[in-house]
Amino acid sequence: LADLGFASAQYHLAMVIKEDSGHSYQSYLVRAAEQGHLKAAQQLVLHPRSREEKLRWLPIAAEGGMAAAEYQMYLELLKSNPGVQSSKTARDWLIKAANNDHASAQYELGRHYINGYSMLKIEKDSAKARQWWERAVGNGEGQAIAELIWRYEKGAQGFPHDPQRAFELLNLAGDSYQHGRNGLAQNTQLATEKR
Repeated sequence: LADLGFASAQYHLAMVIKEDSGHSYQSYLVRAAEQGHLKAAQQLVLHPRSREEKLRWLPIAAEGGMAAAEYQMYLELLKSNPGVQSSKTARDWLIKAANNDHASAQYELGRHYINGYSMLKIEKDSAKARQWWERAVGNGEGQAIAELIWRYEKGAQGFPHDPQRAFELLNLAGDSYQHGRNGLAQNTQLATEKR
C-alpha cells in the first residue's frame, strides 16, 4: 500500500523501518508528508536530514498543532529567517506554543512579560509573567523554578511575598538537581544546598 501512494501506509511503514533497522525510512515520510500526512511532517521536523528539510516541514507541523514546531516557528521568525514563511507573527506562535503546554515557550513568554518586549508588542505585566512561569513549572521547566523562587522569597517585581511557595519551589529545585529533572543537570552538591 505504501508503494501505491497511500500516505497513512507510507507513514506507518516509515515508523516500522525506523524502529526496526533505521534504514532509509525518511523517503516514505517525505512521500506521506507531501500528501498532507501531519504526523509524517512532524517526524520530518523532529528528525530532519538537513536544515532546509526541517524548514520545509516546520510550518506544516506548526499549523497542525505540534507545540515544539510552534515554538520553533517563533524562534525562526524572531531571527527573521527568510526561509520560513508564515501568516502568523513570532508573538502568535509563541503564545500558541505556550497555550499548548510547551514549557520553554511558557518560560520565554513569562520572561517577556516580566521585562516587556516591544518587538513582540508585549507590555510588562508581572501577573502574566507569574501565570506563565507557574504553568512552566507545572510542565517541568527548571529556569521558571529559579525565576519564581527569588521573586516569591523577596516579594520582588510585583510578585507577592510568599515564603511558603518559595520553600516549595526550593524543594522542587533540590529534587530536580538530585535526580537530573526539569532541565536541571544532576548535581548532588546543589541538591543538598537547595534543600
